Amino acid sequence: LDAGPTSGGIESTVLDLTTTPPRLLRPGPIRSAELEAVIGSLVHDRFRTVAAQHHSQPLPSPGMMPRHYAPRTPLEGVEAGKELERLACLVRKKCRVGWVAFADPGERIVPSEVRLRVLPSDPASYAAQLYAVLHELDAAGLDRILVTLPPDTDDWLAVRDRLCRAAHS
Repeated sequence: LDAGPTSGGIESTVLDLTTTPPRLLRPGPIRSAELEAVIGSLVHDRFRTVAAQHHSQPLPSPGMMPRHYAPRTPLEGVEAGKELERLACLVRKKCRVGWVAFADPGERIVPSEVRLRVLPSDPASYAAQLYAVLHELDAAGLDRILVTLPPDTDDWLAVRDRLCRAAHS
């Protein structure tokens, strides 16, 4: 069953309210700071996976496995500023690469063999387009999808969570 794109682009924020303080199980469109303004402090371990800790119990939330939201094409996240070096290495190896850039590369030279997709630089718009772009690149018969990781801030926590899980092997 597919109801189409979600209004926030990525799946919902999930909290565990059975603990004190509440625990953020899955970051989503509602940021930690917004939640804390209403309910007080939260516990959250960035990119935490509980699968290893709860072998015999059901997971407390969807999306908590180390690898989740992943395309079939191997996905690799790279910090901003290092992506052109990694692209050049992959192109030298004759890899067909899709690059999801966090911002327009502008003057930087992008190898012609690379299928470039530039996503918006604000978290909500980026999240709204992320899965569609990953599906498009996954269907393109590429060898690798390279994603420039957005900033490691609360605003981008949900997007980075999804990208790190998608890149987990």
